[in-house]
Amino acid sequence: VKGDWTEARKLFSDSARVYVNEVPSATSGKPVDEEMAARKASRELSSVDSIKASIYEVVITPDGKKYGHMWLNAAFTDKKTGAKSELTWFISNLINKDGKIDWEWIIYDTNFANKK
Repeated sequence: VKGDWTEARKLFSDSARVYVNEVPSATSGKPVDEEMAARKASRELSSVDSIKASIYEVVITPDGKKYGHMWLNAAFTDKKTGAKSELTWFISNLINKDGKIDWEWIIYDTNFANKK
């Protein structure tokens, strides 16, 4: 799916919502299509050079809900200045019975000005 926005969108349900640095609730988050547009736009500003470390897990709770979790550490380059930086994310996805993501919760340090 790397770089293929159409295929990436297919991973989500039609009603999926994305929560970035906020607690998921009925009134928070944004539609996945809005988040995908923001992700595309961010590629104009910086490039992901590499995923330096990653951990993945799938958890099924006693009530049958399935979650996919990722911890990622990525290296970036600012396309305007050439400055290098790293960012660590935690991402949690609620996966429905059809294997689609119903919601995605992303947490990261918004002060990732820890230039390398």
